[in-house]
Amino acid sequence: MDKLLDYGDAINIIQADERGRISERKDVPLFDYEAFHEALLNAFVHNKWIGLNAPMISVFTDRIEILSHGGLGVEQDLEGFYNGVSIPVNEVLASIFLQLRLSERSGRGVPKIVGAYGRESIRIEKNFIIVTIPFNRINVTPFELNMGEKSEIAQNEPVNENLLGKLPSKLPSKLPRNLEITYKAICEDNYATNQELAIRTNQSERTIRNHTAKLKELNYIHRVGSDKTGHWEILSESQE
Repeated sequence: MDKLLDYGDAINIIQADERGRISERKDVPLFDYEAFHEALLNAFVHNKWIGLNAPMISVFTDRIEILSHGGLGVEQDLEGFYNGVSIPVNEVLASIFLQLRLSERSGRGVPKIVGAYGRESIRIEKNFIIVTIPFNRINVTPFELNMGEKSEIAQNEPVNENLLGKLPSKLPSKLPRNLEITYKAICEDNYATNQELAIRTNQSERTIRNHTAKLKELNYIHRVGSDKTGHWEILSESQE
């Protein structure tokens, strides 16, 4: 956890905001570090470790996603969660963190995240919770993507650089809804594993494998490399 906090501190660059400058410039961090700290701490304390799955931290060009396995605690309700009523999923682990002064029982973590980024930054499902920490990039130069039809990207709209040249010119309109969900998830991260795709789409890995097989058959995607180290090539359109 300390290494991840150090990593977050390292990438949290300070930007010089020259917009509307009169005298002194304004320094703006890339993201709210306290919200990141609380989200990471909660992910470790409230993760369902009995399943032998560690929290998953994904860093994109426009955001950080922090995923913890397991949903809310048995005695926790949604309003209590957002209001900071602390009911640890792992009571013993929470006690250890408290004794090591890595955390506190004030329950300020979730309200801090919500105060910085709103309730929509926390996605709660039955088997996982994802906190999204968006990047606040300033003075971003507009550019265009050349994908058949050029699309102008707004100056304040972040773009995941991993997708440049990989997104199809248009999303398929004839795919069934369940296949379309999987297809869009692959377009968003074509290096994602079946497990990661299952988590993102709230489906089973078996379903993901069936969907990718069907999408390959329809020539919407093509596998490059092995299952573990390879990636999906996104085809511009179906070759049917």
